[in-house]
Amino acid sequence: MSNEDMKEYVIANIDRAVNEGHIVVYYQPIIRSITGKLCGFEALARWIDPEYGMISPAVFVPALEEANLVYKLDFCILEKVCQHHDEYKRNRNKFFHVSVNLSRQDFSDNRILDVINKNIKKYKVPRNIIHFEITESVVADDPVFMQEEVKKLQDAGFEIWMDDFGSGYSSLNILKDYEFDNIKLDMKFISNNDRKSQMIIMSIIDMAKKIGIKTLAEGVETREQYEFLRSIGCEKIQGYYFGKPMNWEDVLNFIDTYEGGVEYIYQSSYYDNIGSVNVLSGLPIMEGDKYEIDDLGYDTQIPIAIFEECEDKLTMLYYNNSLKNFLSGFRFSTPEQLEIYINEKRNVYYYNKVHSLFNSADKKGDKAASADFVIDGKFCVVRICKVAEFDNKKAYVCNIVNMFLEKIYYNRAIKQMYDKFLLNKYDRIDVFDLNTFTNTELYVNDQDSYSYDGKDIGNNMARYIEDKIYFSDRDKYLKFYDMDTLKSRIRNSKEQIVTEYIRIKENLDYVWKTLECIYIGNNKVISTARNASYEEKLYAKNIAKYKDKIIEINGFDNNFKEEDYPSLNCYWKDIDLKYVDASKSFLEFYGFKDKSEIVGKTERELNWAEKTSTTKKEAYAISTGKSVTIVETESFGNETKPVIISVHPYYEGGECKGVVGIITDFPSNILKNEKLLLTDEYTGFYNAKGLLAEANQYCDEYIFNDVKYGISVVDIIDFEHCLNVYGREFSKLVLREVGNIIKECVGITGVVGRLSMDHFVVITRIYDVKEMDDLKDRILTKIRKINKISDKIFTIDALIEYTTCLEESNTERMLGTTFQKIAQAKNKFRNGE
Repeated sequence: MSNEDMKEYVIANIDRAVNEGHIVVYYQPIIRSITGKLCGFEALARWIDPEYGMISPAVFVPALEEANLVYKLDFCILEKVCQHHDEYKRNRNKFFHVSVNLSRQDFSDNRILDVINKNIKKYKVPRNIIHFEITESVVADDPVFMQEEVKKLQDAGFEIWMDDFGSGYSSLNILKDYEFDNIKLDMKFISNNDRKSQMIIMSIIDMAKKIGIKTLAEGVETREQYEFLRSIGCEKIQGYYFGKPMNWEDVLNFIDTYEGGVEYIYQSSYYDNIGSVNVLSGLPIMEGDKYEIDDLGYDTQIPIAIFEECEDKLTMLYYNNSLKNFLSGFRFSTPEQLEIYINEKRNVYYYNKVHSLFNSADKKGDKAASADFVIDGKFCVVRICKVAEFDNKKAYVCNIVNMFLEKIYYNRAIKQMYDKFLLNKYDRIDVFDLNTFTNTELYVNDQDSYSYDGKDIGNNMARYIEDKIYFSDRDKYLKFYDMDTLKSRIRNSKEQIVTEYIRIKENLDYVWKTLECIYIGNNKVISTARNASYEEKLYAKNIAKYKDKIIEINGFDNNFKEEDYPSLNCYWKDIDLKYVDASKSFLEFYGFKDKSEIVGKTERELNWAEKTSTTKKEAYAISTGKSVTIVETESFGNETKPVIISVHPYYEGGECKGVVGIITDFPSNILKNEKLLLTDEYTGFYNAKGLLAEANQYCDEYIFNDVKYGISVVDIIDFEHCLNVYGREFSKLVLREVGNIIKECVGITGVVGRLSMDHFVVITRIYDVKEMDDLKDRILTKIRKINKISDKIFTIDALIEYTTCLEESNTERMLGTTFQKIAQAKNKFRNGE
């Protein structure tokens, strides 16, 4: 059959081919260049005719375009892609990106968006799953009309890709007028893999990165082409080198057997952000204007690497040739050896400094962190900026500048390195001015977050003692830092230095520290604090006395009297965990009149069943000799509040005799807001307890004051699928986005809370039942307008039902009825009603 006859056959049989399944979807893999993972497919139309077999797309596509029937082909492919998504989601609960081609005729009569919406709703396809490809010819005929149509699709939550970039004459004008999300370069339009061809591709990718467009190269057929495209930062690759177009059954097998692994949708935003780094620029770390253009050319001499950090391990995802050449002069002569070296904890100085630099970059967000390094006698400046984060992974772009020829920088870096080694042994170093009684803080170790304010020594000491110093050592600490006698004590000492051993709080434990003071003239004293050595700890424990008796051991007194520490909330138990003594504050805290109510009794004998976990920790402290800290919610009287209990074994004559427990309030910044206990940690709205407390108030108002109210339940459709596909962190963002919308719609007329995974509850006052319908419509309208969350294209829908106080007698019944309505609505939704 001639081509003309075949074209006539195609035109005459397109409806039959669509209805009888002769039109099928073939999928060609798309690979993420930086990871080598499968990240999506392009959907391609194939016509497998029962009479003529496989009809070439080069025949049926032009024939249908000439007859203005190609929209039937495109709409058929779109529906089949949605069907495959639905099937794959039901069987495997995950999916991948698919790009679908659109023709100019698809946009006739403004019907394209309606057709797309009909299919994605019918098959429950998230909008960020499908991308649409259009060629230059599609937009060239009527640019004004197509600008509006493209924007409609993007506003609806779809990515638009420009296919065959560079094959026409006006591609640059089109990039200026349209906001494309991705451009596809066909390697075939550059026939030779020579330097000139490479420079053209590099220019296109450099330009695209600078205007914020992602890049994909199709028609890749060799390893050399792939490696080149990866090295210049082309984000995605498509071509026969990775796979030819294949039918659906072969796609499923390809996904299961592809050695490079699969990148699912919830990971794509993370890798898109990494891919946005312009490794062709001499300044890939740009602060300020993202459109800044460098003048260093493409083959920059600045070494560039992209690192991924996961669980304190750094992995190099990418490096350029400049970095490879730069490292040839070091002990780690390759990027792979550098990766091993910076992850080796035995290289203490470099390991700590490198990881500290990455932590600093993490805290700075989109600002760069920098540090000087001296490696093998060469001075380098390293700049790092975080570019992406997902779950427990973070990605950073890194520049290294070799400045070893600059003598002044070299000497400065050497001095900083030695200073760091010397200072690492100290927790803090301060200078006390005995004329003005003020202090200057010279150095504070990262492990000690406490900082003086540089003003009055007495006030600083008072705050430091309260926060840090173990209670039995507070008098000793004050005597050591008595400013009236400090200078004379130093001068009268044999070594011109005074020393004391004090227990200072680190995290939730107390650690022996060595304090030293040296007089430096001009009526000033340098004070240092550091961890006590093993010998100093032994000495400190042996000389620590409490009323002429040895205080041992984990630093706690083996005896105490309530008059000595009236405000200390503490108790003392024997080896059998029976109360022996307690402070006045402890008795008041728990509502006892005197000690006789507890002495000689265990928790069980006091009917304190809720304190079982505390007694287990006390037994552990006795058996191991280790101090433990417990956070408990204690009940006393009609009040409940969280407390911190520090449990420490105590000794007499080297033998453990029991435990001392010290109870302190939970941090005041938490207790100041009692609603924290009633708050959902993910959204900041009420949790189940908070909702119940509020609901009781609404119910009381209705019973006693006839103030009507209603309860609405907002159920996010397919949230479990979102959680499985996109991960926990993104799902939290979805909850917050939906919660904020609900709160905005409710305003001051009600309260909002999250009852369970994907269910929000709204309790609101009403005058008329119609208000509940109005609220429902407002919330649904705003939720359905969501097309992007964070930097990820995403759409969502919800079901809302409500019950008013006029229907049920109490809050519990109202909530139960509302959930029944939600269940019925879900069934209707699943059945497509």
